Amino acid sequence: MLLTPTQIDELNHTIPGLELGTLLAGNQVHYAHADIGGAAPTNVECIAAFGTAASSGAGFRGVYQDDHASGKTYLVICNGIAYSTIQATAAV
Repeated sequence: MLLTPTQIDELNHTIPGLELGTLLAGNQVHYAHADIGGAAPTNVECIAAFGTAASSGAGFRGVYQDDHASGKTYLVICNGIAYSTIQATAAV
């Protein structure tokens, strides 16, 4: 369920001190996909998918799905300066 900006504002007024928009924004995981040939996404591919590391910011988390036949999935994390990737292992 997605909340509208109006609903978020109403909740912020209902519960004093709550900044729901900030709280929810920190929990988003972004998703991107492209055929990257079965190799880990490069910095250039991460920038094309998620924007610059500086604009994504420290703590950014994303999932990058390779549309290549390998079907590999990568967790993408950012420290605000550079992206790092971790290849996921398929569950068996």
